[in-house]
Amino acid sequence: GIAAFLVFLVVFPLAFLFGAMTPLSIKIYAGSQENIGDTVGRAYASNTLGAILGSLSGGFLVLPSFGIEAGIRGSALLTLFLCAFCAWRSLKRDLRWILLLAGLLFAGSAVLSPSWNKNSLTSGVFRAVRAPDGTIRFVLDKGDLVFYRDGVASTITVRDLGNRFSLFNNGKVDASSHGDRGTQILLGALPAFLQKQTHQKALVI
Repeated sequence: GIAAFLVFLVVFPLAFLFGAMTPLSIKIYAGSQENIGDTVGRAYASNTLGAILGSLSGGFLVLPSFGIEAGIRGSALLTLFLCAFCAWRSLKRDLRWILLLAGLLFAGSAVLSPSWNKNSLTSGVFRAVRAPDGTIRFVLDKGDLVFYRDGVASTITVRDLGNRFSLFNNGKVDASSHGDRGTQILLGALPAFLQKQTHQKALVI
């Protein structure tokens, strides 16, 4: 119903534009029908190489150095620049000023748009509940966010919940200074318990 229509409004424009990106790029790169096979081959080879380098740099350079939000904003600006460069070379002179204004508008929105609500972003969608007024509430969307770090495989956060701290891994509590602290201490002591040899050493936790 309405939910499917809203999803369509969000997904279709992006899917349409991304789907048109490759054939338009090939058309701009080829220019004419001469040697179209070699041109398409080089274009697809460049696209494959760019995808490999992009995935490696995104996971091992951009994410650890800048985080998800800054990385997405930077990627949007880079994509906008490349699109503007290709369009500038292919459009007529009269349309270039319209392109320039549109590019500045989109670039400004990418840079000046409000920052993400990291507290809600890392609260864990799987813990969402429907409130009596029909809105969606997050059970763990509370407390002060004292640490936030994006990594290659997960996002780690620590929240101050008043008299206790909790560590979250992608919105799921994995450690805390209360409740499951006994389990954490036990896990830390297990290697000593399983050690067959007896040593005159003390384990301090």
